[in-house]
Amino acid sequence: MNHKLTTHKYIFLLISCLITCSNKSRENLIISDVVAFTWSPDSDKVAYVRHYTSEPIGSNGKKTLHTRLYIRTLGKFEKDILVLGKDTCLYGIDWFPDSDIIIIDSRISGHDDGYSHIWMYPIDRCKPPRQLTKDDCHTSYPAISPDGEYITFESYSNKKQQSDIYVMSIHNDSIISMTTNGASPQWHPDGKHIVFTALNESTYFDILSLDIITGEVDPIVKTKDREYWGSYSPDAQYLSFVRVEENKTLSLNVLEVQSNKQYQFPDVEVFPFAPPTWHPDGNRILFLKMAKENDINAQLVSVPFNKSIFEDAVNSRK
Repeated sequence: MNHKLTTHKYIFLLISCLITCSNKSRENLIISDVVAFTWSPDSDKVAYVRHYTSEPIGSNGKKTLHTRLYIRTLGKFEKDILVLGKDTCLYGIDWFPDSDIIIIDSRISGHDDGYSHIWMYPIDRCKPPRQLTKDDCHTSYPAISPDGEYITFESYSNKKQQSDIYVMSIHNDSIISMTTNGASPQWHPDGKHIVFTALNESTYFDILSLDIITGEVDPIVKTKDREYWGSYSPDAQYLSFVRVEENKTLSLNVLEVQSNKQYQFPDVEVFPFAPPTWHPDGNRILFLKMAKENDINAQLVSVPFNKSIFEDAVNSRK
C-alpha cells in the first residue's frame, strides 16, 4: 500500500488543520484561576487577583479563603510580581491612568459580617495605601473616571438591603449619591456618564446610562431578560454586557450603540465575578470564562472583536 499523500490531499489536510487551529485559538487564554483583573493604561501589564484557600486551622477545621494581587508583565518574557498577599479578599480592581496606582476593594477575610472598603494602592509601595471609604457599608467594584479625578462604586447597606451608586472625588474625599438600587457602575469614555445595572421588578436587571451632571437616566439595554455588567468600548460605539440565558448560563454580548443591534458570542460562558472589559486597543474583549462547574476560580481569556460581526446581527430584543 502506498502511504504517500498526494499533493491535493496534503493541501486539504493542511487547510483543515489551519481552520481547526484557528477556531480553537479564537479565545486567547491569558491567566488561569482569576477572580478580578484590569489592564494597565499602556496595556503592557495586567493586574489580577487569584483566590487561594489556607489549610484548616483550629478546632472547627474550616478553610479560610484569601486572595493575592499580582501584576503580570506581558510580552515575550512574561513575569508575575506579587503585590498584595495579605489575608484579604479582593474582587474589584482598576488602574489609574498614567500612573502606577491601582484601586481595590478589600474585604476582611474570615469575617462575613465585616465591611469591604476601597483603597488606593501604589504598586511600587513607595507610599502607604490610602483608604477612601469608611462607612458601615460594603463598598465594592470601584471604577476610575477617564481623567483619573473621580471614582464610582457600588455600596451595599445591610440596613436598606440594597446597592446604591456613588461618585467620589479622590482629592477631597467628597461622596455624592448618584442613584439608588443600582450596581456594577462603569464610566463612559466621555467621563460624563456612568453605565450601571438597575433592578427592575418587571424585567429584572437592565443596563442604564446616568448623566452625572443632570442626573438623567436613560435605558441602554432593557428587555424581558436579565442583562448586567455593561462596559463601553474605548470609542463608545459599542457596549459589552452579560445576559442570563434561559438555561441559566451567562453569555457575552455586544451592543452596537448607533444601530441598536446586538451580537452574542457563540460558545462563551462568562464567570459571574467580574465585568467583561475592553482592551485599550478596542479590538479585544477580556472576560472571566467558566473553568468548570461550581469552581470559584476562572480563566481570564480574550476574544477578538471586529465590527463586521454586526452585518448579520439583529436588532435588540424587546
